[in-house]
Amino acid sequence: MSKKTDQFNVTVTLGKKVYKPGEAVPVGTSGGLSDDEVKNLRANFGDYTGGPKVSEGPAPSNADLGKIRDEFTKLTNERDELLGKVDRLTAERDTAIENSKALQKQNEGLETETDQLSKDNQVLADQVKALQGQVKILEADVEKLTAK
Repeated sequence: MSKKTDQFNVTVTLGKKVYKPGEAVPVGTSGGLSDDEVKNLRANFGDYTGGPKVSEGPAPSNADLGKIRDEFTKLTNERDELLGKVDRLTAERDTAIENSKALQKQNEGLETETDQLSKDNQVLADQVKALQGQVKILEADVEKLTAK
């Protein structure tokens, strides 16, 4: 290559220096791109085109501007309605979260109460067994006394 710099369609980093698309990048010199690197960049990203070509279209007519304004107003109203729905749904969500927390606390209380009732039930069952044993002893004593 006879040129000392070249331009590319892509950002090129050489050492600590960064060259944006279209900037002059050193080539063929110490610290510059080699011929193979230049060919690789051209093969992957094409020749430098000077950036995207943007052609200006015709200016919009008053009728088009009116349609655009109407569409803008319609979209603005729709956005406002959706924002209202978001606010309502956010409030519903927050209420549901608070209700969930209250129900969770109530559930924890009920679980504690259930655990205590289960323990009480076991104590009562043990006492009933003990009393049934005493009843059998007393019935046996009554039989002995009535048999005499």
